[in-house]
Amino acid sequence: MAKVALCVGYFVTLVTFVVIKMFCNAMRIKQNHWLIFLLVLIVGISPSCRRELEPPEVENELLVPILKSKLDISKLVADSLLSADGDGFVSLVYRNTLYQASLDAFEELNTEEFEQSAKLQALELSDRTVQNFVSLGQIAENDSVYGPTIIALNGQTFQIPEITGLNFGPNVLDGSAYFDEMTLDSGYMKISIHNGFPTSISDIDFVIKNQGNQATIAQESFNVIQPGATATKTSDLAGKSIESYLEAFVENFDIDQSNGPVLLDTSDKITVTVTIGDLKVYSAIAVFPAQDIINVSKIDTLKNVGSSRITKAIAAKGFVNVIVESTIEDTLYFDYYIPEGKKNGLPFEVHERINPAPSGGSVYKEFHFDVSGYEFGMTGFPEKDSFNVLYSELVGRIDSTGRKVNITLEDSIRVFVNLSGFIPEYIEGYAGDTIINIGPTSVPIELFSKISSGTIEFEKVNMALSVSNGNNVPIDVKINALSASNSKTGKNVNINLSSIPSPISVLGASSVSVPWTNTWDLENSTENLNQVLGVFPDRFNVSMSVETNPGQNTSDLSQFGVDSNKLEAFADIEIPLSFIANDLLMRDTVSFNSKKIQKPEGIGSGTMYVIAKNSFPLTADMQLAFITTDGTIMQTLKFDKKVGAGALNAPNESVLAWEFDRADFDNMLSADQVVMTATVSAASTTQPTKIYSTMALDVQLSARFNYTYGSNE
Repeated sequence: MAKVALCVGYFVTLVTFVVIKMFCNAMRIKQNHWLIFLLVLIVGISPSCRRELEPPEVENELLVPILKSKLDISKLVADSLLSADGDGFVSLVYRNTLYQASLDAFEELNTEEFEQSAKLQALELSDRTVQNFVSLGQIAENDSVYGPTIIALNGQTFQIPEITGLNFGPNVLDGSAYFDEMTLDSGYMKISIHNGFPTSISDIDFVIKNQGNQATIAQESFNVIQPGATATKTSDLAGKSIESYLEAFVENFDIDQSNGPVLLDTSDKITVTVTIGDLKVYSAIAVFPAQDIINVSKIDTLKNVGSSRITKAIAAKGFVNVIVESTIEDTLYFDYYIPEGKKNGLPFEVHERINPAPSGGSVYKEFHFDVSGYEFGMTGFPEKDSFNVLYSELVGRIDSTGRKVNITLEDSIRVFVNLSGFIPEYIEGYAGDTIINIGPTSVPIELFSKISSGTIEFEKVNMALSVSNGNNVPIDVKINALSASNSKTGKNVNINLSSIPSPISVLGASSVSVPWTNTWDLENSTENLNQVLGVFPDRFNVSMSVETNPGQNTSDLSQFGVDSNKLEAFADIEIPLSFIANDLLMRDTVSFNSKKIQKPEGIGSGTMYVIAKNSFPLTADMQLAFITTDGTIMQTLKFDKKVGAGALNAPNESVLAWEFDRADFDNMLSADQVVMTATVSAASTTQPTKIYSTMALDVQLSARFNYTYGSNE
């Protein structure tokens, strides 16, 4: 309306000008006078017609390339699985490991830690028992009051009167072979008194003393012991200082008056039994000359070997560990040998020295000796008639001045030795007769990891089971069940194994560098395997058992094994890519940088074009998704038209269009990536389509932008 008003105003002014001109000519008015009159008229008219000038609006359409992608067969199947013949015809070649393991013999082997000690605490004096008795006749001979009567009436009845203040002993216990003087850390004394008299005895006091200083070591009292009865008491000797000679005796006992007349027999006796046992010393005074305080030859049995019989092993890693504790105030030397452990022709031997312990203190030292690379005989030594054993020698010695020293319980030497973390890299012998049940378990399949939907049927599928054994150990492999499944859809199909033997007998390798291998084809299996592959499996599910040395002679020790050589079972699949396909997805993700679009703020609308050159003999439905880095879909482009099928040397070009407005364009500008998806199908549903390595679907995305300059009111 503003434009119309402006035009009308100018038109009125023009008409007025013509009328005034004609009027002036008629009235003979001078030219400069009517021009002034006209100017006044225009000024009067123009305020009601004034309109500001607007810039013009212009729309430009420019075709701009956005991005490119190439969808080839690697977008369906990993490129590493593809193989092409001389003509470029593609086959899918795939190997999937079903099982892989080393021999059990290569588990960690250890020996029990053995301890050798030289200390007084470990010196136990053997139990010593002393028995003595006193007869009724002996007592009567020493009693001037009632003694003669008792002797005279022997064999007759008589009421025995009370006889008090009796004693007998001492009995000597000799420990001089072990020490001069010692303080006991522990020990006991057991005193048993049997009353063989026809009347009770009472007030019995038993004492054990040092023979030299007469210090009391133990003292026990018994109140009453009835005729024919035995009483026992035990005394703790811990903390007692004892000389090498001890005396034990009864200081006092009383014969009670009998309960009326009793038969007198002068051979009736009281028997006293004294037992001293479990004596362990706390300190001692002794002369320790220079001597080997430890000298032991040790055969240690390996742990964790199961039924294996190992005669030789080369260590991949492991340690001999030696721990020494000493409170001896003299230099300690020890030597450790494994005569059958050699490296570069030299035996394994260790020579170490421990400094004297400080007065009242001790020294502690650990040694860890790496045995990597050592070859160990495991048959014993010097008689090599065994297996799974490690022979070693340990010598520990001290040098002394020969003077008498005071050694306490803490003054001792203890040596601990063991083999730990021993893992062989090579063994000889018998590798064991174990049966291992595996599964049901699953192993991943990368075969169709890039296909998420659709159907496919191959013209031919070849599958085989292969086994490789790198060790000289015969093995039976029994595959109980094998299936393929898709963990996303839950579909599972069993694989027909009827054409392969059960169990599979696997022989041993002929040498460490030449494994035994064999392959068993799954015959006439295309139909079954098409069902298997039709679920686009991402896992093999296997249940199997592995038996080493089935029915073998365990005395045959000629087998060998290497840690890097394994038993491996594979599923081998070869598929010529000639198939009938429907709605298979080919997908590629490319980066999208909106900053490369010039002056995006001026774009109001436009059209996206997909220019596709297709040499696959497959039609394709295209879809583009503009997404952010976190996977959020900002805009989806769908096309009504399909990409036409091409041929090997005659690609088909298709152009797909999608119009957008400003809101759509803003969504696309927010994206960081574009996911291109081609849903492909074969032209024929009955005749397989062959795929060649040079076939591809080349896609270019371009846009025709409508740039707008200026604005409207």
